[in-house]
Formats: sequence, C-alpha cells, structure tokens
Amino acid sequence: ESIAFKAFRVSSSGYVRKKYVREFVFQKCQSKCMNCGETQELHIDHIESVYLCFKNKRFQYCNTVDNLQLLCSDCNLRKGKKS
Repeated sequence: ESIAFKAFRVSSSGYVRKKYVREFVFQKCQSKCMNCGETQELHIDHIESVYLCFKNKRFQYCNTVDNLQLLCSDCNLRKGKKS
C-alpha cells in the first residue's frame, strides 16, 4: 500500500467524521439505509470507494457529500464483499 494512498484514506476518514458532513448525509438519506430502508446501525459509506477514487485519480469527487450514502451494517458488509 503506497504512502500516498494511506494519506488519502486518512484524509477521507477525517472528512466523513466531520459533524456537519455526518449531519448532512443523514438528512440527505432521511436517516435510513439507501439499500433496504433500515434505520438502525447506519454507517456512512463511500459510493465510489476510496480505493477506486484514488486509482482513477478522482480525488476531489471522493470526499464530497455526493459520494456518500447511508448503509446499514448488513448492506455495508454485503457491499464490501462484492468489492
């Protein structure tokens, strides 16, 4: 894993942890999983993964609210297995 990717991943995590970003994503997604509608155990997920953004040089898009969604734990795990 390259140092550049590690740095990009850390900056991406920092963006998602910002309170105003989290509040906006929960509001945008109406506090429910975008796959199944679940309202418990929600996680903020990158629609296009941090890895793909880095690989495809889509740095500015990766850390935007347009690339974030809410997924419940189960849907997030399923998505991770597909990647």
